[in-house]
Amino acid sequence: MSVVLSIPAAVIASRITSDKDAKAGTGAASASPVRTPTGEPLKVTKLTMVPRRLDHSWVMAHPVDPAALVRLNANVDKVGGALADEADPVMRAAGAVEPTLSTVEIEAEGNRPKVVRITGIRAVTQCRKPLNGTYFYNPPQGASDNVQLGFDLDSPSPFAQKVKPDSNDGPPHFYGDYFADRKYTLNHEDQVTFRLSARTYKSYCEYRYRFDLIVDGKADTQFIPREGERPLQITADIRTGSERFGLVDCNAYQRFYMGKVFVAGTADLAGLPSWNTPTPGNGPCE
Repeated sequence: MSVVLSIPAAVIASRITSDKDAKAGTGAASASPVRTPTGEPLKVTKLTMVPRRLDHSWVMAHPVDPAALVRLNANVDKVGGALADEADPVMRAAGAVEPTLSTVEIEAEGNRPKVVRITGIRAVTQCRKPLNGTYFYNPPQGASDNVQLGFDLDSPSPFAQKVKPDSNDGPPHFYGDYFADRKYTLNHEDQVTFRLSARTYKSYCEYRYRFDLIVDGKADTQFIPREGERPLQITADIRTGSERFGLVDCNAYQRFYMGKVFVAGTADLAGLPSWNTPTPGNGPCE
């Protein structure tokens, strides 16, 4: 005699559903969600123009007439004068560019699940004749500001170089290849900070820094600032004689103004605006 067991369909369906729920519950408990970072291999968290604590000269492409100078002085003096760090963004907003040396600090972090390796940094430039509209003369009195990585924009292919100070308080010397014996390996969200200084004695340049990377075992590059964003800027100042050590040629500019600390023969410097028209006997072109 054969016996046929009859199991209601509802019971079977209930058991199948319970098994699926159990498996789903086990999987959810054992696996954590994995986020894949989006965007570029390096996430730039901050890009800062480093204030120049010693050299406070500036150059503009266009001539600044006396009326425009009054307005500029009002804005500069409002933030503490031409020697204040807060004056730098005011001058840049008016169209001024740093002469000879410009420094930027870049803070970034790894933005991939696997490591990102930084193998080199280069400057990619577009250069032409130096600006000659207006020179704001307020040169350094002593050693140059601290430089960590140097880029010679007068070179056909500027790369990150080591830096050493000049023994006579002149411009710093760039030498060697900074990345020849250094590589930076960043895990996801690992952070790194670079202080990069560009220099030119010959040209006005717009430039970006190109980071050479190894990402997922493959060569890659990333530009800072990005393509489409405003590039960094720097200009050579026009000098008499040696490009490196000659005097600024104020006759080469359409307008020339001096910082008040260089206006000789004035008893009350405090009463002067930050920038002044030179008079005979107190300018660099006597």
